[in-house]
Amino acid sequence: MNLVPVKITIYDPVDCTVKDQQELLHKRITRISNEAYTQGALLTQADLAILLGESTKTIMSADGILDRVDLSLRSLFADSSELFTDVAACSNTVKTSL
Repeated sequence: MNLVPVKITIYDPVDCTVKDQQELLHKRITRISNEAYTQGALLTQADLAILLGESTKTIMSADGILDRVDLSLRSLFADSSELFTDVAACSNTVKTSL
C-alpha cells in the first residue's frame, strides 16, 4: 500500500456564493475529491466526512446525488476491502492509498 500526501482546499471563497447548505456540501465534496484524484489519491466517504465535519450518512446521501457529476471517490474505482486510508488532519494534508 502506497500512501500519497495530498493538499486539498477545505475552504474556498467561492463557497460563499452558494444558495444553500446542500449546494455547499456538493461543491465541497466535488472539489476535494477531484483535488485528491488529480494528485494520485482516492478518498473514501469516511475521509470526506472527517474532513468536512459531517456524518458518513450525510456524505453517503450526498454521494447518491453526486453520482451524476464527475466525482473521483475510491468507492467508484476500487473495492474498499483491498485498500486502506489514513487521514491526517494536520494542515489540510490527507494521506491516502491508491
